[in-house]
Amino acid sequence: MKFRGLLYLFISVMFFIRGSYASDYREEFCSGHAGICVLMEQNGNNVDVYLGNKFPHNNITTTVTFEHTGKPENIKCTTPLPVTTVCRGTDPVKVLSFIIDDYGRPWNTHLNWYWQFGYQGKALEKYPYRLPYRKGERFRVCQGFNDKPTHHGDYAYSIDWIMPEGTPVCAARGGTVVNVVDHYSGGGFKDEFLNKNNTVQILHDDGTVALYNHIKKDGAVVKIGDTVKSGDVIAYSGNVGYSQSPHLHFNVFMPVNGKRSRSIPVGFITNYSDYEILKKPGIYSWTGAENRKERPSVYIEDMVFCKDIIDNKPSGIADIFSPQDKFKAVIPLDLQKDHMIGFCLYKEDVPAPLLRYSWKIRKEWWYATCDVDLSKFPSPSGKWKAEIILDNKIIGHKEFTVKP
Repeated sequence: MKFRGLLYLFISVMFFIRGSYASDYREEFCSGHAGICVLMEQNGNNVDVYLGNKFPHNNITTTVTFEHTGKPENIKCTTPLPVTTVCRGTDPVKVLSFIIDDYGRPWNTHLNWYWQFGYQGKALEKYPYRLPYRKGERFRVCQGFNDKPTHHGDYAYSIDWIMPEGTPVCAARGGTVVNVVDHYSGGGFKDEFLNKNNTVQILHDDGTVALYNHIKKDGAVVKIGDTVKSGDVIAYSGNVGYSQSPHLHFNVFMPVNGKRSRSIPVGFITNYSDYEILKKPGIYSWTGAENRKERPSVYIEDMVFCKDIIDNKPSGIADIFSPQDKFKAVIPLDLQKDHMIGFCLYKEDVPAPLLRYSWKIRKEWWYATCDVDLSKFPSPSGKWKAEIILDNKIIGHKEFTVKP
């Protein structure tokens, strides 16, 4: 998120008083409640420009670019513009000086300034970010790096996770909270929501900034200036702003100057790797364990039984059904290649499966589903077990009940 400030100054005629120049002009221009302030001070023919962060804490850093919007009138800058500078802390620091050509005439700097959080440094290579949710939780990536529809340009190296509204969002890396917006509500892929993304932004010690977007209204639990550690809860996820479904958007950027930034590719520590570039449609988690596991292709523990599928989502999830209910099994997949999957139904005290399906699942699939008509089984009431077989190997099961 970028911020812009505008200084378009016109100073009226100054007068020579008692043979010496007095302090003729002093004014400060600030951008919003949390941003930067530019102080312009004239002493005789000299005009100095000072810059300071308007924050309650000294550990916030911004990158600021000054440029002319037109040809300066009756005044010259001692440094050719545009100029980009890094502003650290809250104490004003002189960044530009101008000299008035004719003290007796009006002057105009036609000076414009732009700023954003962070600074251009050397991003730490292969820094292992934490997944931005609690240990042990699993969420699917629905949009990855350089992916459609929105991850391009300044947001090229972004990650979106499908995430129910109200899920705790955790800091993926420690730093200082530099921006919090959580007063918006509503969302959709409409232009009116482009600049209405609720967000928490965290500045890291290498000058990069992480964005956590689309958090719920009033969903932030941190404030500007807070210091957070990786894993700290910072907000609750939502579906606010330029968003068409509940998810968490995350990306890291580094300023190029006050107007532009570049997106930074980052990797995460997961159960499967110490540094992993996340890809759609992978499911990712980290339990905190040191030993890395083999990535599962099927998540048996996340398999659900439901009565319908609406808008590609399970509806009427349950573990108790009547014989007349529609019955569907939805099995989450995270495939690196195509596989054969088998689905077997066992009833208590019956050793052989009463139903067996087998079909090919493609690596691009997110789920495998199986429909069963329970009413066609004789005496269906009782305890049942759904067993999953992958490439002729039993990988697990889950139980449900059919009531009389």
